[in-house]
Amino acid sequence: MKQRTIMTWAGVLAVGLGLAGAGCGADASDETRGTLSAAVTVTTAQPGPSACVLIPYVPAFVQHCGDVTINSQADADQYQGIWVIIGNLKLRGGHKVAQISQFGDNLYKPGLELTLPDLIQVTKTVELDGDRAAKVDLPKLARVGGDLNVTLRHFATVQGTTVDISSSTLLLTPALTTIGGSLTLKAVRESPSSTGSAGKQFEFGLDQVTSLGGNVTIQDEKLPGSIKGLRGLVSIPGNLSIDWQDNDLEAQYLMTHVNNVGGDLELLASINTRMLMGELLTVGGNLSIGRSPGNTLAGHVELKTGNVFPKLKKVGGDLVLDATTPIDCVNGEFASLKQVVGHVIIRNTDMDGHLGTTGATPLKLGGLEVRNSTGKPPFFSDLKLSAGAPVVLEDNPNLCSCVLTQLQTNLAAAGWTGTVQLLGSNGSLTCSPCPGCP
Repeated sequence: MKQRTIMTWAGVLAVGLGLAGAGCGADASDETRGTLSAAVTVTTAQPGPSACVLIPYVPAFVQHCGDVTINSQADADQYQGIWVIIGNLKLRGGHKVAQISQFGDNLYKPGLELTLPDLIQVTKTVELDGDRAAKVDLPKLARVGGDLNVTLRHFATVQGTTVDISSSTLLLTPALTTIGGSLTLKAVRESPSSTGSAGKQFEFGLDQVTSLGGNVTIQDEKLPGSIKGLRGLVSIPGNLSIDWQDNDLEAQYLMTHVNNVGGDLELLASINTRMLMGELLTVGGNLSIGRSPGNTLAGHVELKTGNVFPKLKKVGGDLVLDATTPIDCVNGEFASLKQVVGHVIIRNTDMDGHLGTTGATPLKLGGLEVRNSTGKPPFFSDLKLSAGAPVVLEDNPNLCSCVLTQLQTNLAAAGWTGTVQLLGSNGSLTCSPCPGCP
């Protein structure tokens, strides 16, 4: 390491760091392209490989060539004065076990913080694990050129004889607007940790992120686990995958303004699924909802209150409900849904409730498939299918015969001219009264 005296530039960031992620061109440290202010002394990392291509118009001595791994504030201090990492960054909070409880659980030192105060850009992937730190602060980070993967944890701390079971990591990235690749958020609760409201939130922040290049993956391990974050993002160009395990799904502070998912949306949910993505309008690919493999409670996913995708209008592919039941008979689930271009596929569930629009603009489907299910298909009576749209019922032996008859009657009345394909055993029960919403 060596000490260098440099000039802070007022205009250089807007010019230099706004260029392509990895950058190209010669070092412009000898050419003034901004307003020079007072000289400051910083510690710079030793230069990386000679093959590294620096970002133009940004001084070489504020750029680090090569990958960086940080496991403590002492590590982070070696990169003070560095604006750009041309490579990957792995950052871990640097936990410190204070003692082990009588039950064998780790109790950590409270108040641990980690900051990189000068870092503005990482050209490749950032792997960030809060790792029992109270705070990870990246106050100037504005751009990640590749993927961003973040893990936050709930954990227990001890100071003297006082044990706090509600500690969690706070991530601060107030300047981050651009992620060139995909984003993964993972929420982890360690034992012992609070299961009450005081320890319920994982605050990922990232609310200034408005540009994203790929997919979003969100993993919520177990109660407590209400995730907050991405409240400034409007569109996801790729796929969205959410795995919400042993925890009620009430995510009113997560992706609150996302109105479009360009690819597929997969929701692996808990049995109590109440609130998610209130502004979502369109899904370009398939929308699939099913039970999370990590959910240990018995039962199907129940869409309980009409607040899961309440404004969703169109699904460009299939809508798949696997062991998933809309239970709102009055207002309907996905109450704004007007069109599913592909098929609605219902399988492995006790059907109930309603979904989609009705009345002046009834829900229109490209096809309907029901497999291994009971109850009443969750549609209003004016459901529309195009003339040649397939309707397939396969292996539904406990489906009441009157339900099958009513479905065919309703579809014909709405203009459908096809024939229901019956595969396996279907409609073998005689039921009185016929199942339906109250």
